[in-house]
Amino acid sequence: MSLQAAAFLYTVIGKDNYAEIIKNLCANRTISLFAEQSGETIRKQRVIEEDHGHYISREDFGESKLEAISQSTEKLLFESVDSAKIDALILSDYNKHLFRGEFGKKLISLANSKKIPVIVDPKPVNIDTFYGATVICPNIHEAQQITNYNGNIRELTKRLKEKTRSECVIITRGKEGLLIYDGSFHEIPTHAREVVDV
Repeated sequence: MSLQAAAFLYTVIGKDNYAEIIKNLCANRTISLFAEQSGETIRKQRVIEEDHGHYISREDFGESKLEAISQSTEKLLFESVDSAKIDALILSDYNKHLFRGEFGKKLISLANSKKIPVIVDPKPVNIDTFYGATVICPNIHEAQQITNYNGNIRELTKRLKEKTRSECVIITRGKEGLLIYDGSFHEIPTHAREVVDV
């Protein structure tokens, strides 16, 4: 890894050729993969205009067959995390049924008991499962949905921290950069660059 850290990826992948691609990508980047295999691997195909690099559209595959993870899958992933020697836990929620129910709460409780920081990129629909994480980092629109407030950005950040009971909140704001609140406010600007898909 470019940060010189050992990375472990815990997830669910399909029983198909795309799962093999994921396995090879992880192996080539020295990422230890712990994956339960079930159904079809979710895929996203982006269409980009060749001459100017303009992003046109995206097609998603495998979404219609998604199901919540089984109790056995949840148990396997939980025990894998529990037995690993990790310094931090990142929960990235794409609302693909991995964090439905109590799974996120169980992981955060486990990490808190071991004094391991938990960083969460949540989807608003699942926010209840991520209360008590060390850091919550939604984008500004997700933060507004979570708090049901779309006023002053600093007030929004305070409300988000209070609602999620997190030690620190980071709100990503696109071209306006990051706003961090851990009891004090910190702003990190962006630097302009040419991108196709932010």
